[in-house]
Amino acid sequence: MLHTRCEVARPLSEWPVTVIQWGRAAAAELERVSRGVTGAREVRLCAGVTGRNNVLIIAWVKSLTDVQRFEVRLAQRVPGLEITDRAVALWPLKLSGHLLDEQGYRIGGVPLDVRTAGPSTRVRGPSSHRSCPEPE
Repeated sequence: MLHTRCEVARPLSEWPVTVIQWGRAAAAELERVSRGVTGAREVRLCAGVTGRNNVLIIAWVKSLTDVQRFEVRLAQRVPGLEITDRAVALWPLKLSGHLLDEQGYRIGGVPLDVRTAGPSTRVRGPSSHRSCPEPE
């Protein structure tokens, strides 16, 4: 099921830290696992993906110290899900088609129509490991 939501500048939110987790669950358990994961209020995205790690979770937490607490609560809530890797994003460069500054405020837009965005529309971001489509 798809739900829409209103975004907010992260400094104005109680949930400024983004946690990205990769995990795995047995194929027969994916539906049950996804229901358990999406029931956690911190979770912004839970996706079944292909590969060795077949679950992707993106969540917002209140602080870096809450990252571990969230993972512990998730393990208790969703037996059968093994978190295999994790990352923390302190500065999301873009969100829902919006380019963001370091404080999380919108500074521009990015086209969301992936059918028209090809390799020629990509530019280097603020660091050497990031790239994003060029704003219109």
